[in-house]
Amino acid sequence: MSDLQGSEETHEPGVGRHMLAGVRWLVLGRLLVMALSLIGTAVLSRLLTPLEFGMMAAALAVIGFADSMFEGAFGLNLIHAKVIDEQDIATSFWSVVALSVLLAAAIVSVSPLIEGFYSANGIAITIAFSSLVVVARGIGAIPRAVMQRTGDFRGLVGSNTVAYLVGQFALSIALAFLGFGVWSLVWGSLVTGAIEAGLNVIQSRLKPWRRISPRGAVAVVRDSSPYALSQLLSWAANNGANIAVGRTLGILSLGLFSRGWRLVEIINALISTPLQRVLSPAFAHLRGDTRRAATYMASALRLGLPIFGLAAVAAALHAPAIVRLLLGPAWTEVIPILQLLALGLLPRCAYKVTESVAFGMGGSTGTAVRSAIQAVLLVGAAFIGGLFGLLPVAGFLSAAMWIYYLISVGYAASLVAITTGDLLRLHARALVPVAIFGIVDSLAAMAVPETWFWVRHLFGGGVGLLAVALFLATAPRAWIGQEWSNARDHLTRSVVAVVRRVGAWT
Repeated sequence: MSDLQGSEETHEPGVGRHMLAGVRWLVLGRLLVMALSLIGTAVLSRLLTPLEFGMMAAALAVIGFADSMFEGAFGLNLIHAKVIDEQDIATSFWSVVALSVLLAAAIVSVSPLIEGFYSANGIAITIAFSSLVVVARGIGAIPRAVMQRTGDFRGLVGSNTVAYLVGQFALSIALAFLGFGVWSLVWGSLVTGAIEAGLNVIQSRLKPWRRISPRGAVAVVRDSSPYALSQLLSWAANNGANIAVGRTLGILSLGLFSRGWRLVEIINALISTPLQRVLSPAFAHLRGDTRRAATYMASALRLGLPIFGLAAVAAALHAPAIVRLLLGPAWTEVIPILQLLALGLLPRCAYKVTESVAFGMGGSTGTAVRSAIQAVLLVGAAFIGGLFGLLPVAGFLSAAMWIYYLISVGYAASLVAITTGDLLRLHARALVPVAIFGIVDSLAAMAVPETWFWVRHLFGGGVGLLAVALFLATAPRAWIGQEWSNARDHLTRSVVAVVRRVGAWT
């Protein structure tokens, strides 16, 4: 038997402590990857054209398909099971690998049709080659699930960071300098997926040579299919906007839109994805205990909403500086796209918290239905907006994200012991520091001449953050919640300890 079956302590550590430890590691990893991503984006945007980014956006849809199918759905049977052995792991591994090979072959076969859909010559070969990423994700899916089950978030962070550093950062930039164009992005993504999968296989100590169970293979596919369907629908929702823009407005417009979408995705990946990866297994352990689940849902929202809101307002107010810094002066058309997409950043991040609740506490049918609703809302908004231009697409998408978040938070609340009034009060209090930041930032920036571009943005953002810090330092504990109060107390103790040490030295 594998040591993964372990004791009660292995399968249900203190959920709160486990959640915080996992979030710390995943946030650290996201910070490292985001730093590399920001540098890579800044360099690549100065080496490649909007047309080349548009071609890659079509291939990224394939990569996103792989991520949605194999990062979230397959492997849940291992995460949720109380006891597993090495045969269960080996069976799941080979089942998922076989499925990934079949899906990659299917993508290759339809790549010419996708090229015709976009009416753009030359992207079929790019899409076909990118399908290899699907196989890499399939190989890494079960090892990742094993590491999540055992709480090895440190290992997950390490493999993801190393893979990104070698592939999408170093290799992509080097190939772009050498003039490989869109292929620099394709090769970077493929090498990233291969390295991450290999490292996860090694760290999870997977033993794939164990005898597999044909009946178990059928069970893996059967049990994971509903969640895979919901993930597929979620992929359609997240990539439908790019597909709609490429179809209605052309590959060049897709290149511009995809850069604004990418900047929002970087923020989203940093501040919401780590929390979601930890919350999903945490709520799975709490299934049936609606009172505790309500407590954790409220805690996650109190912790996340101010951060999500601050990121959204900062992205909207400082979009000119973000675009000039990360993309360069040639990409000014992306500024209003980013500002409009930023209006939907808060619900885009926050719905991952509520979906983690629904995913852990609810059934697979409800998950698939909500994902279908999300796909219809976002794809419909993108296609309708595409009839009028790029900016309407961005505006309609933000509105659609708010509608979906209301649906998601309402469903999550119906599964746990939390009322609509509680949610309204929680959101109202969480958004107070966001409003303070927006008002103070805007007023401070207005005091600086427009000709002092960088000083204006730095001063406005700095004064806005200082105002938020003063609010959190002085607000009553009952207002900001236990999570932020604990963080404030911890920071206060640390500052006092430092002051005492300095006083003792002097």
